[in-house]
Amino acid sequence: SISPENAALTNLPHLTWKDDFFDDDEDIIAVFDFDYDVMEEYYAKLGFAKLAFTLVYFPVFIILAVTGVPCFLRKNIQWNTRCKHLAITRDGIRFVW
Repeated sequence: SISPENAALTNLPHLTWKDDFFDDDEDIIAVFDFDYDVMEEYYAKLGFAKLAFTLVYFPVFIILAVTGVPCFLRKNIQWNTRCKHLAITRDGIRFVW
């Protein structure tokens, strides 16, 4: 049950979001939109920096290059960042990964 002081939060008209993951849930108060493009850019830079660091130990770099890690790194980062969703519900916080 919602406390009387928080009951007004469920009827705020100015709360809008673009993430449609929680559209079928009825107990959602607010959804937080992640800036997926910025997240992807950051994790791509981090991933390629880690890949470049493996040049220190060349056999590991060769194994990663042969298995296609540089080719699929950006797509894997995109999948990992776009699968995150965060919402405030009547019962608490719902984070989906």
